[in-house]
Amino acid sequence: FLFLVCVLLSLVLVLASCSFDFEVSDKNFIFEDMRITLTDEFSEAEQNGFDMCFLSQEVAVVILREEFSDDGFSELTEDASSLSLTEYAGLVLDNNPELESGVSDINEDDGFVWFEYDASVDEYTYSNFVSLYKSSDSFWLVDFYCLDTLYDANRADIIKWASAVTFVDSQS
Repeated sequence: FLFLVCVLLSLVLVLASCSFDFEVSDKNFIFEDMRITLTDEFSEAEQNGFDMCFLSQEVAVVILREEFSDDGFSELTEDASSLSLTEYAGLVLDNNPELESGVSDINEDDGFVWFEYDASVDEYTYSNFVSLYKSSDSFWLVDFYCLDTLYDANRADIIKWASAVTFVDSQS
């Protein structure tokens, strides 16, 4: 009996000293010409109105690709490829007035362009970090969002993921 108690006590001490935090690993996702590095907590999903979506327990990522040859651009400018990312961000906001009122600034840092805003859907408020990219033939809008109560805890990771987006043609 004493042996069994010692074994159980040893087992409890070993388990108590173990950490149950599971290691999260980086995972690369490729969509057309774009590569985004998230974590293995994400999986591919679908969301209406977007070309690609990735979901985790706390953060969603939706991607919209707009080719320079799209009809919408020809109505706005003769040469969409000549637009800067900041100009493209302005067009995104101009064409989505519901976003414009919540965006404080279009930010640019060493060619990296983004804006942030909050949006309410039903009884939930979501915080969004929208990063913009330019490849050889398209603009890309990548929207990282989560519940506003989780945003501060996830913002550093979101910035890391957004700043690591790459393209096969390596223009951005």
